[in-house]
Amino acid sequence: MAMFYSWQMSLATLGTIIPMSIGGVIEMQAAQGVALDSNKAQEGGEAGATVASAVVGVRTVHAFGMNEAVLGDYRVILEKKMKSDAKKSSIAGIALGYSQGVPMFVYAFLFWLGAYLVNQGDLNFEDMLAALFCLISVSFSMGDAAGLAGDQAAAKKAVARCFGLLDLAEEREPAGGEGARPAECAGALEFADLKFAYPERPDAQVYDGFSLSVGAGQTVALCGPSGGGKSTCMALLLGFYRPLAGSITLDGRDIRDLDLRWLRAQIGYVGQEPVLFAGTIRENVVYGAGGAPVGDAELDAAAGAARALDFVKGFPRGWETDVGEKSSLLSGGQKQRLAIARAILKSPKILLLDEATSALDNENEKLVQAALDDLQRGGRFTTLVIAHRLSTIQGANSIAVVSGGQVKQLGTHEALMKEESGLYRQLVQAAERGGGGGNKAKVAATVVAVDGEEASPSPKG
Repeated sequence: MAMFYSWQMSLATLGTIIPMSIGGVIEMQAAQGVALDSNKAQEGGEAGATVASAVVGVRTVHAFGMNEAVLGDYRVILEKKMKSDAKKSSIAGIALGYSQGVPMFVYAFLFWLGAYLVNQGDLNFEDMLAALFCLISVSFSMGDAAGLAGDQAAAKKAVARCFGLLDLAEEREPAGGEGARPAECAGALEFADLKFAYPERPDAQVYDGFSLSVGAGQTVALCGPSGGGKSTCMALLLGFYRPLAGSITLDGRDIRDLDLRWLRAQIGYVGQEPVLFAGTIRENVVYGAGGAPVGDAELDAAAGAARALDFVKGFPRGWETDVGEKSSLLSGGQKQRLAIARAILKSPKILLLDEATSALDNENEKLVQAALDDLQRGGRFTTLVIAHRLSTIQGANSIAVVSGGQVKQLGTHEALMKEESGLYRQLVQAAERGGGGGNKAKVAATVVAVDGEEASPSPKG
C-alpha cells in the first residue's frame, strides 16, 4: 500500500529495515536474558526462603539471638542480587533505548522526506499522509511482535520445565480397576532381597539385600543406627517408591501387582508430626472413612480407642470444634490422638506408626503410648511402628537389627541382649549410658506386628 502512494518513501523506509531489525533483536535478546536467567530466579528464591524460614522460626531466631546473623545472611543475598541486577539493568536500558530510539528517528526522517517531496511537487499531501500511516502501521506491528519476546522466552522456559517433568520416570497411580483387589487381606508381609536408593541420592544405597519375613500375629521390631532406612519400609510399602530390585509381598502377592488404591485402603498411617486439615475435628477424623458415612457412635468408638474422646467431649462444640490453621488450636498430644482415631476409623489391616510419640511431653506420650499399646494387643492390625522408647520394642516377639541395608540380627530382646558383641546390645547400652535408664532408646526402632506366626529372616536374606 505504501508503494502505491509513494514509492520514494517506501524505498527510503526499506533502507531503515536493517537498523530497526538490529534494535528489535537487541530488545528480544535483552528480554530473553531476563526471562531465562535461572541464576536470578534462584537468587530470588533463596532470599524468599531465608525470610520465610526466619518468620516461621521467629521464636528460635529470638531465643538463640540469631537476629543479626539471619539479617546478615539476607543482606548478603540481596547485595549479590543487586549487583547482578544493576549490570543487567544497564545493558537492558541501553538495548531498550536503542530499540525504541531507532523507530523515532525513522519516523522523523519519513516526515522530513514527505515534506520535502510535497514541497518539490513530486507528491501531494494526501498521498504523503496515506504512505506515512501505512509505514507507521507496519512499524507498530513489528514493535508489538518484538514486545512479545519476553513472553515468548518465559513460555519457552515454562514448556521446557513441563517437558522435563514429563520426561521423568512416571510413577503411575491407577485410577481404579488396575491391578488385583483381593477380597480379603490377612496382613502377612515379606521384604525379599530389597535393593533401594532414593532418586534424589542414587549413589547412597539405603537397602542392599534387605530381607525379612513376618508371619501373621507376630510383633517384629526393626532397630539400628540412625539413617538405616526405618521410614523407608513404610514409603516402599505405601508405594511411594519402588525398589530397584527385590520384592515386597502382602499375603504372598507382590504389591506391584495390586491396585495401588486398594493397597493404601488397607493401610492406616500416623506420623511423628500428624497432619490435620483446616476444618472441624469431625471432618478430620471422618477423612479416615474414605467417604463412607460415619455416625457419632463410630466416631466415639474410634476416639475412645485412641484415648481422645474425653478431650473432644470437653470442648464446648465437641466434634464440631474447629482445629484452626495448621491445627494450631490443639496440643501435640491431642493432634496425635486424633490422627490415631482417624487411622482406627479407617479399619485398616495394616497400621503404620512413624515415631508417633517422639515429639510429645511425658504426660501426652503416656496417653498416646497407652492408646498404641491397646491397638497392638490381640492382633487387630498388622502394625509397623517406628518408636523411640526402648520399652516399646522389649515386648516384641522378634527384633531385627538393621545395619548397612541388611538384617544383621534377629531374635527376642532377651536373646539379643545375651549376645555380648551384638549390635543390638551395643545400641541398648549406648542408650542407657545416654541417661535413658533403659526407658528411652536414642536409636529408633520399628515394630512390625502382624497376625500369628513366627517371624524369620527370608531365605533370600
